[in-house]
Formats: sequence, structure tokens, C-alpha cells
Amino acid sequence: MKLSFSSRAHIRRARSEQGLSLVEVLVAAAAGLVVLGAFVAVTLDINSMVKATGNYADLDIYSRNTLDMLSRDVRNASSVNTSSTSTDLILNNSYTGQQTTYAWDGSNVVTRTSGNGTARMVLTNCNFLDFDYFMRVPQNNLQFIDITNALSPDEVKLVSVSWRCSRSILGVKMNTESVQTAQVVLRN
Repeated sequence: MKLSFSSRAHIRRARSEQGLSLVEVLVAAAAGLVVLGAFVAVTLDINSMVKATGNYADLDIYSRNTLDMLSRDVRNASSVNTSSTSTDLILNNSYTGQQTTYAWDGSNVVTRTSGNGTARMVLTNCNFLDFDYFMRVPQNNLQFIDITNALSPDEVKLVSVSWRCSRSILGVKMNTESVQTAQVVLRN
């Protein structure tokens, strides 16, 4: 049986109005899911990198500010108090008669208590802090200085401090700031 031109056009029009087959819909859905998954993965990765960079910048600012304040206080101190430990630094100032204390109790916070008794949080997210105390002993005709551990607080002329701070991103510690270390000499 031969179809006329008008009946062929009618069949073509009917086929084009049928829509997509199940296989075509499944292929399109799978391709869409792959593209959407790639977009979500890239977005989450960029978000994580931006947060890590921001965390590192914040930690660095707080560490530098704390180190500047600590260095100033140590240089202006006349001596280190006998109650100082590896986590607490107590500085005596003979000119003002006041003490300045830096204390870390292991709770991720370092506080500075000034001579008037005002405590101020100077460093947060601190995982490790250590103070070491040294004396300076002249060697070889005063040309070289040998730094040795101080036996008593009266001998302390150099304070060494180290700390490490970190933050977590989405519950995972992703970026840990490198250990900040400084050696500060008492001027007096």
C-alpha cells in the first residue's frame, strides 16, 4: 500500500510530537547529574580553600600582635618572677612596681594580665605554648654569647617562647599555623 504525500507528513508530525524515549531521558539525566556533581565538588573545594586562607590570615595576625606585645613587655621587664613556669610567664617591672602575666591553661586561650589586674585574651585557638628561660654567659673574650638554661629566676636574661595555633574547617583541622618561636632579651 502506497502512502500519499499528506499521509507521510501526518506520520512524521505524529513521530515528532511523541516526545523522548526512556533511554533518552535516562542519558540526559545522567549527563545532568555528572555536570551538577562536578559543579558542587568544585564549589565546595573553592569554599574550603577560601576559608583556609582566611583562617591562616587571622591566625597570623593574632600571632604577630601577641608576639609584638609579649616582646615589648619582656624588654621592659626588670626580671622574671620566681613563679614563672613553662606555661606562665610573670614579668616584674621594678620601675612601676607592677607585674605582667602571660598564662595558658591548656584551654586554647592565652591571657595577658597587666599590672592593674585587667585580664585580656590575647591569643585563641592555641594548641601548644612553651616558655623557656635562659641566661647569657660570655665566652671567648666576650666575643660570643653562649645561651644556657637559667638555674634561678635572678639569672634570666632571655625568654624563649613557642606556640602553635590551629582552627578547623567543617570539623576537620585543615590548616595549622607553623610554630611561632621567638627569643626576647630582657634589657634591664
